[in-house]
Amino acid sequence: MVAAVSLGPLDLLGNGGQGTVHAVRNRPGIAYKQYSTEALAELDDSVLAAMVRFPAELPVADSARLAERAAWPRAVVESGGRASGFLMPAVPRPFHVPMRLPSGVKDTLGKVQLLLNDEDYLIRCGLAVDDRFRIELLRDVAGTLEFFHRLGVVVGDLSPNNLCFSLDRAPRCYFIDCDAMRLRGGTALPQVETGDWEVPATEPRGTAETDRYKFTLLCIRLFAGDQSTRDPSELRRAGLALHALALRGLSADPRRRPPPAEWLTALDAAGPRPATSARPATSARPATSARPASSARPATSALRMASIGRRAAVGLGRAVGRRFRRARPAGFVKLALLAVLLVYAVPHLASCGTWLQAAVSAVTSSDDVPSAAEQANGVAQLLSVSDSSRQQVIGAITDVIACRRLSAAGATLSEASAARAMSGKRAAALRVDRLPNGTALKSELVSALTRSQAADDAYGRWAEAVGRSGCRSSAMRDGNRSRGDAESQDATAAKKRLVALWNPVARQYGHPAVSYLTI
Repeated sequence: MVAAVSLGPLDLLGNGGQGTVHAVRNRPGIAYKQYSTEALAELDDSVLAAMVRFPAELPVADSARLAERAAWPRAVVESGGRASGFLMPAVPRPFHVPMRLPSGVKDTLGKVQLLLNDEDYLIRCGLAVDDRFRIELLRDVAGTLEFFHRLGVVVGDLSPNNLCFSLDRAPRCYFIDCDAMRLRGGTALPQVETGDWEVPATEPRGTAETDRYKFTLLCIRLFAGDQSTRDPSELRRAGLALHALALRGLSADPRRRPPPAEWLTALDAAGPRPATSARPATSARPATSARPASSARPATSALRMASIGRRAAVGLGRAVGRRFRRARPAGFVKLALLAVLLVYAVPHLASCGTWLQAAVSAVTSSDDVPSAAEQANGVAQLLSVSDSSRQQVIGAITDVIACRRLSAAGATLSEASAARAMSGKRAAALRVDRLPNGTALKSELVSALTRSQAADDAYGRWAEAVGRSGCRSSAMRDGNRSRGDAESQDATAAKKRLVALWNPVARQYGHPAVSYLTI
């Protein structure tokens, strides 16, 4: 034990329900958690002492990894003959972040709670992150949970208040408040839960299964940019495998929840995606354009092409059938011609790619107004490509804030603006008259894209100004930055209105619901 009187001067770092945390001046890198009177009444001194001894009982590699990932108790502090608290490592510097506040930039403990906010908040505070970062952080948390569970440690109160992140190095995560964890079934203090992070009421607290449940919430909320959602669909843009794990992770049956190892497998598979997006990048091409074939990719075999042709023929035949049933007499000649083409050309589809494109175009170029389902499909296709532009912008703005790769950031913002402009033109040309609230839906879609483009343009001018004038110049706070922030806020407001109008339509016509964070 360490006597409290031997610690010398203390500097208050923070306080909470269990006590206060202080920096110990004469012990650099060490913090002291002093329990409140109420916490001391519930403290199990023997478990706290066991936690202090625990690292020495581990293999050297495990002990080092524990120190790297957690502010684990190092020594019990006593006062008046009994424990009054404990010493622990101070949170390492990489887990502090420069946060931009109205009063200026402030060095802030990087609690994950900061990341569970919308895009505008993150950009304003200088904490904009992309989906690759989210995947890396979650992979690191999952790996740390797997490590803890192997050692017989359960986090229990797994919440964004007890977890820190690093923006610029690995490991990405660092756990604090470790005295609240359960070690080999024992707990120094009664298990508690952070509000909005509770497990089903019938479950005991502080088990591996509750850690799995709360990790699922973390995955969902980190991608949603939301403090309290429990909607697994928010994780769809991270991939179908992760979405499927989230559905199981929130199961009322603890046995169905996937362990960290399963999450690691899915997160590793998601890792190679481009840093700017959880979806394939589209650059400035419209969603309807075909992806160019890679020059390094072997030519498609005739057998595969014939298979593709058979599937295309079936789909095209169905399309002709639908058109035939509702076609006016003037269109019968066109449909008869298409039927003949289907019979004689499809067997030779390997050399008829151009013919097929023309045939499909002929079928779909009817003078009839598109059906409601076709109009909904057009909106859904346009929304599906929006996330890549958003992620590119976040990454570029993060670079400008950090005053790095300014030329590349400016180019990225210019490309994103061009992509938004093209999407805006496509949105303006959409037919939505058969959709519920179609006029309002289209108006909000066009507004969201137009405002986003204006924000991209302003941020691009800001990046250019910083590149010309330097990182310490007034350009870091020029009017372009302010205009970009204002346009971004207006775009977000339009996106939220758009989502409220679109998601009921999406459900009606079999399309996934979207979040305003993915537009």
